[in-house]
Amino acid sequence: MDKARTARSAEYDDDASQVFGKLQDAEQARVDLLDTMAVRIQCLFRCNTARNLLLQRQHDYHQAILAKNERAKLMRELDQERQKARAKDQRARAKDEDAREQDETMQESANCFEKERGG
Repeated sequence: MDKARTARSAEYDDDASQVFGKLQDAEQARVDLLDTMAVRIQCLFRCNTARNLLLQRQHDYHQAILAKNERAKLMRELDQERQKARAKDQRARAKDEDAREQDETMQESANCFEKERGG
């Protein structure tokens, strides 16, 4: 019976050793899975960071385009205002020139009238 007990004990030890080995394998698989998950999480974080940076750059680019368009619009408006001012200035110069010519004509007429009266 001692031999039977020893044989059973050896079987139990062998079974326990196999179970312990499987537990160690399972624990190693769990650690490997956690490592893989950690790497995936880091990759997702990096991808999300890169995506956010890209979105920010796109936003900045669109803001720059809007600013450029607004600047172009303001420059066109300024150009129109300059053209209006130039036209107004030209009209004022033409009026001044007409007034000067009228003054000269009136002065000449007055001089002629004085010469005829005095003469």
